[in-house]
Amino acid sequence: MPALNSAREKARTTSCLNNLRQLFNAAALYSNDYATERIAGSGNGGNWVNLMTEAGGYLPVISYSNDNLRSPLSGAFKCPSVANVAQPAAIMYGFLKSHYGLNKYLYYNASNPTGNGADVWHPNKEIKNPARTVYFGDTKNGADTTLGEVGAFIFRHERNGSANYLFLEGHGESRKVNAVPTVQMYEASLCQGTIFWRKADRSVWSDF
Repeated sequence: MPALNSAREKARTTSCLNNLRQLFNAAALYSNDYATERIAGSGNGGNWVNLMTEAGGYLPVISYSNDNLRSPLSGAFKCPSVANVAQPAAIMYGFLKSHYGLNKYLYYNASNPTGNGADVWHPNKEIKNPARTVYFGDTKNGADTTLGEVGAFIFRHERNGSANYLFLEGHGESRKVNAVPTVQMYEASLCQGTIFWRKADRSVWSDF
């Protein structure tokens, strides 16, 4: 049985990484259509999930649970390691139709791209070291479809010891807890200064 459970978990990890690659491809189509480096975090069509689906048509429209969780039931936005459990009414947001989040430091508003805060990269600003900068990854309910070093991260693979990420140049990785710069493991300023998250107002970067 342990070997069977391990095989199933590896299959779920592979399926999850394939989902993330579909999100990358959809984001690339959006970027090509709108002449930007990256997909917008939000815009006239809603958040980036809606920009990929209802508003943009780059991925199929999502079917999701009819409760506060708003958990996707199938398709590229559904992580196979997330159980569909009803969400208590007291918890805000839910998943907002995606088990994955966009790196919050890449999150810009398409309606006002130059009005972003100091932490957000301009949509036409090229980022160096894209193979080490996270684009999309596993996130938890209540994270408002974003991903970052505080609160939004979650480890739900390989028996809850790893999380999956898709990087800006298109490759995916499954990383253990100690290989992800989060405040769960490291001091906040170290996390924000990593190439992994790419906080925009940093002049000195550290790799991770």
